[in-house]
Order: sequence, then structure tokens, then C-alpha cells
Amino acid sequence: MYVNRLVEFAEQQIDQFPPPYYKEKTIQWLATVESDGSVSFLRLTEQANYTVPDLARSGKHPKPQLLVDNASFVFGIPNHSSRQASYVKLLEECFHKTHNLDIERVCTAIKDQQYTVPVEMEASDLILFRIGTDTFPHKHHDVQMFWEAHVRTHKESLHQSVCFVCGKFGPTVKSHSSTFSIVGGLQPRLISANERAFYSYGLESAYTSPTCFACEEAYGRALTHLLGQRNGLKTNDNAYTFRIADITYVFWSKQSESITITGLIDTPDPKAVKELLSSPFSAKKKQPLADFYILALSANKGRLVVREYHEQPSWKVEEHVQRFFTSQAVDDHNYYSVYRLASAMFREPQKEMKQMKVAIQHWINWAIYGEPLPTSIAARLLKRIQVTGNLTVVMSASIKSWLNSQQQEEWTITLDPKRQTAAYLCGRLFATLEKVQQTAIGGNDSLASRYFSRTATTPKSAFVPLIINYHHYSNKLRQNEQTKGLSYYYDQILTSVTENLDEFPAHLDIYSQAEFALGYAHQKNDFYKKKGENAG
Repeated sequence: MYVNRLVEFAEQQIDQFPPPYYKEKTIQWLATVESDGSVSFLRLTEQANYTVPDLARSGKHPKPQLLVDNASFVFGIPNHSSRQASYVKLLEECFHKTHNLDIERVCTAIKDQQYTVPVEMEASDLILFRIGTDTFPHKHHDVQMFWEAHVRTHKESLHQSVCFVCGKFGPTVKSHSSTFSIVGGLQPRLISANERAFYSYGLESAYTSPTCFACEEAYGRALTHLLGQRNGLKTNDNAYTFRIADITYVFWSKQSESITITGLIDTPDPKAVKELLSSPFSAKKKQPLADFYILALSANKGRLVVREYHEQPSWKVEEHVQRFFTSQAVDDHNYYSVYRLASAMFREPQKEMKQMKVAIQHWINWAIYGEPLPTSIAARLLKRIQVTGNLTVVMSASIKSWLNSQQQEEWTITLDPKRQTAAYLCGRLFATLEKVQQTAIGGNDSLASRYFSRTATTPKSAFVPLIINYHHYSNKLRQNEQTKGLSYYYDQILTSVTENLDEFPAHLDIYSQAEFALGYAHQKNDFYKKKGENAG
């Protein structure tokens, strides 16, 4: 199905693509055919990219490229006269089919050897011809049409079948030649069958997935465009992809205007997020049509691996992304990517990448597809908090996002005095006891570093000694005139929390432990906020 969608995209966006079987390449030399028929050379010292004819080639007898090729084909250096002969033959064929006089001038200049090859020219250097300083023959429409027909002849086989993309009966391609740069410098193909295990019904190679020339060319151009490839390399400045670890996510829309989720999921920009959160969803957007496509790719040697493919209405994707950000908000100005939220689960994310990738996929599923985060996410987060005794802002955002993904209830950004669940109140109480101790004795040692794990799982047994200690620290605050007022303030908070607690729970399940953690975070943030207001 995703191949069909890529072909549709190519048909819709044809004006954005280069001509068929043209590709951007870095050229080392411009060969200029002068008015007298001689050839002069200009070495391009800086990277110069041109969109020129291209055909993937391999094997012992590679085929020439039209008008642009390396010096071994164009000039036969150092000892490749047969390559030069094939290059000239292609130019002659192009002239006979198009009667293009610029092609004839290039062909004549090479055949008559109206040139002196620069000594510094390497056999692998790419040479591009032009007529004078302004005319590039490869840009002529008739030349482009010839090149497409030439490639078709080269690629199409005598085998006829029903194209698995468009459903039309006719000749199919011998091989799928389009390669795509994903990660690690590999150039894998999307469709290939080079082992007997992949063969079926007596069909080998590309015939296992029969594809007509037009569809093979179209999906190749579409995916190359979406990946933002330049010179066979993946660039970072395109709006259709984002990369997490070794997985590249490609997304596109049937509409001309695409939802830009790259920056939101990869590196969230607060301004862009706020614009998204404030945008209304119109009735027009909520059409049931699945017009937004997401393809997850990785590479395995010479083959692309399609990890996931989803189709959804674009309004639903936008709604999911919106919910992803509202669900994690613990303040009014910070938003975190799926990578940051997943990293909060691990001590050293880069050293635990195998498990990290699994976690990231869960966060992606929540952010884009709206799938609830599994219990394993909360369990891992809580384990990290219990081990470190430190609940960071990112951890708080992760916990809050997990709670919201369970779709049992909505959680506020800041402290919620109306929430009366035992787990949430226990978290608030623990933060209050910790604040009283820190105020009374100072130091960097927090209550959470020693007691968070026990208190978050078995509050009934854990809170008894902590409350006894609280009375000791509270009395100490009352004995000091500077902290006497704080003592009464903390007593009021403690009373407001405990009066709604009939008893401490003996045990908290995973969901309740997450509630405890968020209650703890909310109360700590409220103390910090009040401190800032008093200082102001």
C-alpha cells in the first residue's frame, strides 16, 4: 500500500521533482564547447551541484551516462577507450533521435578530439558539458525525453505481468534501481530479491514484485524527494522526515500543504507548539479520509526495512500531536521530544540503545497514533526515580504524559487541590515532609534520596516514622523566630492533605505510584513557585 501512496505523491507533486532519471550530483569539471568546436575546461573547486541524467550501474560492463559522466567514459582516461566509445555511441543515438544540434556539437568535439585533458583531471572526476557559457544540453526537453526512453529500454524486460502497483498488464522492470540514503552511509533498495529464499512461484529478482517502468520510476523519485537526498546523501533540512536512533520516519499528506511535525516531535519549538495547541479543528479537517501517511524505515545492508506503515486522517494526527504536548506539560513554557521523554527512563541512554529504541517506538505511537503508553514505560520511569531519589522536570513530564495516555482522567499542569485520591495526597504529603526537613536542617540530602522508593510503594509502613520526624523538625522551626511562620504554613498544608486521607494505603499499584510521583512533583513545584512570589 505504501508504494501506491508514494506513486500517488509523485503524480501530485510532479512539478517539484527533477525530470525522470535525473539526479543532483556534485560536478568537478565543466567542459565548454566553444564556437570554433574546441573544448575548454573549468575546474569547480567548490562543491557545485547540478541535476543531471543518472542511471544506477554496476558490474563489469557499466553503461554510460548521457552528457555527464566520469573522465574514464568521457575521455577514455587512463586506458578506457571502450568506455569512451560507448559514451560517444550514446551521444550519437541521442542526436539521431532528437536532431538536437547541441548534442551534435558535443559529439563532434569528442570524436575529433578537439580537447587537451588537464593533467590534474582524475578518471573518477565527473564532467558536465555545456555549449558556450550559458547553454546546458541536458536541460533541453527533447534530451530529457530521449533519456527517459533510453532508460526504459535499458530497464524493461521481455517479461510481462500485472504491475502490483497500478494493476496494468505489460513489461516489468528487470530490477529496482533506486537507492535511498537512510543511515550509516548505506544505499539500500526498497524492493529487491537476491536470495533463493525470497523467490516464489518460480519468479526471481524483481519479478517477485512485478513493477512497470512508470511506477518504479515514480516511487523512486517520491521517496528520494521525501528523504531530502542530495548527491545520494541524506540532508537534515527537509520537512518530511525525522530520525530517532537508526529509524527514519517519513511522512507526507495527500494535500499540498503537509502537517509539519518534524520539529514538534524531534526538537520541539515552544512557539510552534503553542501555535499548534491554540489552533482550532474545523469541520473540514475532520473528514474521515485517510490522507496522512507515515512510513518507518531502517537499513539492513542492501535492503530497506519497513518497520511500520500507518494511514490516518490528517486532522487526527494533528489532534494526537496536540494531545501529546498538552499531556506532558508541567509548566507553561517547556515541551519535550519523544527522545527526551524516553531518555528519562534510562541512566545512560546511549549505552542502552536496544531498550531505548523500544521505548522510543512506544512514545512515537503515543505522539502520532494516539496509542496509550504501556505499563512498562511507567514501571521503568518509577524505577529510575526510586533508584536516583530525584524526580527531574523531564521525569515529571514523562509520568504525567503516561497518566494522561491511560485516558482514565485529565491531569492539571500545576497542583490540583481538588484531587483527593490517596496516592496523589500521599505524594503531596511526602513533598511537604521533605520541605520541612530541608528547611529545618538544610543540606543537600533529600528525603526522596532515602525514602522515595519505600514511600511510593508501601505508604502505610513508610509514613509513620517520617511523620514522627516531622514533629521534631517542626518544633525546631518554631523555636527560631525567622522560621516560626514557616512552621505554621507547613502545618496548614499538612492538615489540608491529611484531613482527606482516611488511612494510608498498604500498597500502591503502578498507576497509583505514578499518581504519587506527580503529587510529589506538583507540591514541590508549588513550594518553588511560592518562594519565587515571596522573593518578588
